[in-house]
Amino acid sequence: MSTVTLVAVYIPPEADKKEALSQLHSIVSEQQAAHPDGFLLVGGDFNHANLKSVAPRFYQHVGFATRNDSKLDLVYSNIRGAYRAYCRPPIGTSDHKTVMMLPVYRPRLVRSKPATKTIRTWPEGATSALQDCLETTDWNMFREAATQDQHTCVEEYSASVTGYIEKIIEDVTVEKTIATHANQKPWMTAEPCAMG
Repeated sequence: MSTVTLVAVYIPPEADKKEALSQLHSIVSEQQAAHPDGFLLVGGDFNHANLKSVAPRFYQHVGFATRNDSKLDLVYSNIRGAYRAYCRPPIGTSDHKTVMMLPVYRPRLVRSKPATKTIRTWPEGATSALQDCLETTDWNMFREAATQDQHTCVEEYSASVTGYIEKIIEDVTVEKTIATHANQKPWMTAEPCAMG
């Protein structure tokens, strides 16, 4: 959705409905042409005029009478089921009930459950423990283990060194299971959150 456009409407009871709807249709069409992917909400006092007669792809959301037994105050949008209308008491001395619109959309955070994943954390002292381990390692033993007949197999050599480094990293770090939410950005770690 690139834009949200709100169009407020008042068609007086004595107005020429056909002319009023024609003008409204040209305004709505202009907005749709300018923003084809946008959300368009048209609402107000229509006084028995029906926007669907000139804009059949619009959906009317108000399903209750707003003045006596008549549905005069209506809300249309170009997305079916985008909003749910609720009847509220009139404001001040108005003889029209208030229409409250609430979006039906549920954010991704609410729709999806948190995912769990396992991460490794570096507790205090882990880096120095890793450095000590690496400094005291006899690296020649890996080369000798990968050498046969004066020929060193580079793949075996690199696999054994990599495996050893991964093992000592596992030994000095702590494995932790965390929950991630759908709206959580990867750069939002504990440090930026603590700055808050």
